Formats: sequence, C-alpha cells, structure tokens
Amino acid sequence: MTVRIKRLELNGFKSFPRSTVFEFDAGITAIIGPNGSGKSNIADAMRWVLGEQSYSNLRGRKAEDVIFSGSTARSAVGMAEVTLTLDNSSGELPIEYQEVSISRRACRNGENQYLINGSRVRLKDVNHITASLGQAHTVIGQGLVDAALSQRPEERRGLFEHAAGITGLRMKYAATARHLAETTSNSTRLEDLLNELEPRLKTLERQAKQAREFAEVQQNLRETTLRYYSSLWREHQERLNTLRQNAETAQTELERETSELAEAQAAIQQLETELETLQERGEALDQQIIDSRSQVRELEHRIELSRQRRDSLNVEVERHAERRASLVSESEQIEADIGERQAERESIQREIDELEVQLAHHRQKQSAIDEQIDALTR
Repeated sequence: MTVRIKRLELNGFKSFPRSTVFEFDAGITAIIGPNGSGKSNIADAMRWVLGEQSYSNLRGRKAEDVIFSGSTARSAVGMAEVTLTLDNSSGELPIEYQEVSISRRACRNGENQYLINGSRVRLKDVNHITASLGQAHTVIGQGLVDAALSQRPEERRGLFEHAAGITGLRMKYAATARHLAETTSNSTRLEDLLNELEPRLKTLERQAKQAREFAEVQQNLRETTLRYYSSLWREHQERLNTLRQNAETAQTELERETSELAEAQAAIQQLETELETLQERGEALDQQIIDSRSQVRELEHRIELSRQRRDSLNVEVERHAERRASLVSESEQIEADIGERQAERESIQREIDELEVQLAHHRQKQSAIDEQIDALTR
C-alpha cells in the first residue's frame, strides 16, 4: 500500500482567499471545473507545499505572487498557507506518524515557514520526508508535458528519476558524500595532529606529570589556605564578638554620657539665662551707682557752699563782735543782727546736718551697691 493523499487545505493561496479544504476520499480520480475555476492553482499548491523553489514553475515571478492579491469583492490577504495531509499507514515515509501534515506559510514581508504536524522544520527536512513520494505521485503542471518532450535527454532524466523515487536516494547519497568528505578531512587533520604531537609526546608526558604534581601542590595549598583562613576567620570572629561587646558597652556609656551632657547643657543654658539676668541687674546697679555718685557730688558741692557761707557768716559775726566792742551805740542793733545771723546760722547748721545725714545715707547705699557688684563679679 502506497502513501495516499487525504486532504489539501488552502488559505490565502492565489485564488483561494478563504480557507478551502479538498478531501480526497477513496475513488476520486479527478477535479473538474470550467476555465478560471482554480484547478491549476490546486496543482501549484501541491508543488508549493512540497518545497518548490522555482516560482516560474508556479506561474509566478516572486513569493508575493502566491498570496491572494485582492479583487473587487475582497481585499488582499497578508499570508498564504497550504497544508497537505498524507496517509502514512504503510510506513513508507521516514516518520513514525500514521498521518503526516506538511504545511508551508509565506508572508508579504518575505518570511517563509515549513511545518510538519505543527512543528517548525527546515526545507531539508521536508525534502527528506517527501523524497519517496515520487514513486507514487507526480505533479504535472500546465506545459510540463510539452517542456518534457522538448527537453534534452539529460534534463528529461530528472523527471524520470523523480518519478522513480531516485531523488531521495540522490539526496541521501549527496548527504553521505558530504559526511564522507568531512570524515576524510577530519581524518587527515587527525593524522596531521598526530604527526605533529608524536615528537612532543615525551615533552607532553613530562608536562602532564608536572601538571599532576602542580594539581597536587595546588590542592595541598588550597587545603592549607582553607585551614589558615578558617583559623583566621575564627580568630577574627572572636575579636569581632569582643569588639561587639565593647561597642555595646561603649554605646551604653555613650548614651549615659549623652544624657548627662544634655542635663549639663540644660543647666548651662539655665545658668546663662541667670547670668544674663544678673548682668542686666548689674548694669542697672551700675547706672544707680552713677546716679548716686552724681547725687553725692551735688550734695558735696552744696555742703561746700554751705560751709563757705558758714565761714563767711562766722567772719561776719566776728566782724560784728568787733564792731560791738567799738560801737556801743550800735550794740542793740548789732545784737539784733547777731541774733538774726545766729538764727540763720542755726538754720544753715541744721541744713548742713541734714545734708551730712543724706551724704552718710548715700555712702551706705553706695557701699551696699559695691558689695553687690563684688558678689556679682565673684
């Protein structure tokens, strides 16, 4: 039993803008229709989905020619997709699925995709799977018969090879030849490397021995380094714990001293306020002292004037006493004048006594102010 075509789905391919499905059940031998109905497009879709790369064989010039370009009744689409479903119950296709769906998509931006059962694949994979289809199916487009008859024998040979299923074998042969060439090249390269490395074998053995010794030394160094750094880590960890405890103690002490400092600052602020008040009081007392000294100087001046008046009166009393002795006739008048002067003298004496009392009072007040200034200064 050969591979059988089960279904062909077209969407946006040439004259099929909408999704169109062709079911090829058993007994279908042909698709018929009038001219322009799209029969040739079905054959082109078959060739296209199977990996046709020559757009001239698809009656076009570029990839966009296979995408529906629009009509008066419908706008153009942006992608063409064709899916060919094959019945692989016979297992002739080199794939483990009993039903194989081969899809090809083309976009207007030039992107081209191949899918097998919904998975992205390469064109090489599609050709590998469909190479054996030539034994059961051959797609012949318009003019292909005339072209085959007019071709040269070597060109016509390709059609027969495809129909005979030799294409897949040729592909395998080409792939095998490429692998063989690569293997031969690698073998030659290995021989060159062997010829190049063989004289250096002893040197490489010595270097390998040195490398092993170096690896051992490096391992020992690494273990020693790890032990050393482990010891350092434990030592530093202990120091760190000690420093952390000291830091906690210092932090507690700092908080206590900070609290005391805040209290001291508050006390200093209060003392500064009191000092400003005392300075203001001292300035007021200084002004009082200045005023008192001015009053004292004024009282001393008045006392001096009174003393001068008293001395002048004394002189005048003595002069009148002398006149009294010499002028008996004027004694009564003089005694009267003396009495008046004596009364005036007593009045002046009382005024002098009052001024002296005031002076003593101001001196006591000045002494008290001086004591306050000394106390404020201390």
